Amino acid sequence: MQEGCRVIAILGNSGIGKTALACYLLQKIKTNFELVICLDLNLSPDLENTLKALILSTGNKTKNQLPSTLGEKLSILLSNLQKKRCLIVLDDVQTLLSEKQLAGNYRSQYRSYKKLFKIIGETVHTSCFIINSWESPQEIITLAGKNSPVRIFPLKPLGLAAS
Repeated sequence: MQEGCRVIAILGNSGIGKTALACYLLQKIKTNFELVICLDLNLSPDLENTLKALILSTGNKTKNQLPSTLGEKLSILLSNLQKKRCLIVLDDVQTLLSEKQLAGNYRSQYRSYKKLFKIIGETVHTSCFIINSWESPQEIITLAGKNSPVRIFPLKPLGLAAS
């Protein structure tokens, strides 16, 4: 909160507690935001549907007022994120990523998510995204750093005593 993070990626193995940690964090900081949105990407929605849900939740547009192009939708979402302080949790981001390839690469049908992650990490806004995943999308890895508004928090596997 104090460092103005726009994107926080919580990474770790399945079942380690990423979602539980995000829920705990959400309860602690939600009063600092006007709006809290949680989306589970486990069903691997295409970016168009995700953007539609985010725009309708964060702004004052109706379904019929949404533009047709991806660029226009991203622009509206970004404008909404600059006007209204939102906390957006994206769970199960790994479902967008390819298996058995270099880490952080997308499945072909979800490559357009690159644009979303790039724009929310690079552009100044007052909102915050929490991304839960087994691995980080490449854009997040590229933008992350100690003094950056994009951070990665890898969770280490629990020891035998914890189980």
